[in-house]
Amino acid sequence: MKLILVLLFPVLLVVGSWYTPWSRPQGTITVSGEAKQQIDNQIARFNVSVSQTDKDKQTAVEAVNAEMDKIIKAVKAFGIESKDLTTQNVSVYETAEPEILIYPSCPRSGEKEWQASNSLEIILREVDQASALTDLLQGFPLAQVSGPSFSLDNASDNDTELLTQAVEPGSSQTSKTVTVVFELK
Repeated sequence: MKLILVLLFPVLLVVGSWYTPWSRPQGTITVSGEAKQQIDNQIARFNVSVSQTDKDKQTAVEAVNAEMDKIIKAVKAFGIESKDLTTQNVSVYETAEPEILIYPSCPRSGEKEWQASNSLEIILREVDQASALTDLLQGFPLAQVSGPSFSLDNASDNDTELLTQAVEPGSSQTSKTVTVVFELK
């Protein structure tokens, strides 16, 4: 009998600790609801990269900079504001001539070349003009274009509106049951 009490007492002590007054939820209000909204795309993102390889470092850099300047001027003339243009990556490095595995092997000069590149992110706020901007960017011979990638401009603005609609009193989507738990002291 004593053994049963010795084993049972710690178990009751642990179980009883879960039911203390300070462990119960206090002042809880639960409201659930649902709201849906369909929003058209607000912006289109483009990424334009320009790269050039040359034996002379300065020549490669100047070619990339000249092409990127032309692109920026054309994009601004298209109506894109400076705040919607962001340089993403600028890179200049020396490369070895690629090795081509063929037989018989070709004689190689062993000269190194310079690779210069620059990439630019463009945000288009008039998404209906995406096709025209794509055509404009494709007209630059050194440019590699990716995009458009469509998205919302600021999704958190819409989140707040949806939350308000979801819990609005009288909304057909709001749950009919609201649970309120208060502890009296």
